[in-house]
Amino acid sequence: TGIPSLDATAASGAAVAYLSATGHTGSVSVNGDTITVTVTLTIDNSLLPGSATVSATESATAEASVTGN
Repeated sequence: TGIPSLDATAASGAAVAYLSATGHTGSVSVNGDTITVTVTLTIDNSLLPGSATVSATESATAEASVTGN
């Protein structure tokens, strides 16, 4: 029972550990019960001749909440 809450230290630590383990760069921000993780991925594009790098940045946000009955 009780109200769900986000453990900011555990959540941000887990996100940073995941980024590190996968070799990605990014950032983590916690605001109340909401965590946002932004990941930047850069890869060499070996399909085309010459030297080319492709970069992408994406963010995802999760919020602690209760659903259902």
